[in-house]
Amino acid sequence: METKNYGDVKELVERPIKNRGTIITRKGKCVVPRKYHLTEEELSKIKKDKQFVSEIGGNVFVNPYVKMGCYHASIEALRILGLNQWHSFINVKNKMQEIMSASPNNKGITSWEIFEKRQSEEAKDVNGKIMYNMAVLQRLTGNHPYGEKLHQMNACIDIKQEEGNFYYRLNTQFNSYEDVKPLNNIVKRKNKK
Repeated sequence: METKNYGDVKELVERPIKNRGTIITRKGKCVVPRKYHLTEEELSKIKKDKQFVSEIGGNVFVNPYVKMGCYHASIEALRILGLNQWHSFINVKNKMQEIMSASPNNKGITSWEIFEKRQSEEAKDVNGKIMYNMAVLQRLTGNHPYGEKLHQMNACIDIKQEEGNFYYRLNTQFNSYEDVKPLNNIVKRKNKK
């Protein structure tokens, strides 16, 4: 099956991974598709998880990402620091480190230590990894819409740069799924030849 975007495989990826089969990407690679969205059942369940609920102006927000992963920590940091408010990179990084260091695994290693040591093709250090992950969470279309779970919550991450400093915001001010459009004033576009 050849796919043009995630919508082509959305139903397929709701199956257990061993039953998904493979798809052909735009680049001609044969891959097992990943799941980037929440099913109706998962969405309903996550909205009942009161541990990670923020209520702002009557709007409820629940973090839809796997607990203690870097995407979860990114969203959780922005949620704790304040929804719909701009936060400096250093404040977001410090809050992520606090969240990811809170619960070591059975070997005494924290999620932050694992994240810090993990090799990345996109970034050389932990600062670069955080910045890259924030940009990845803005993806709402294509074959890899990492931000789809946020999108389903009528939310997105906004990114801006002012006077050389980076700022991030968890924007939950949208009325509908269709209205969600991430702000990013620092997007680097590849020159097309």
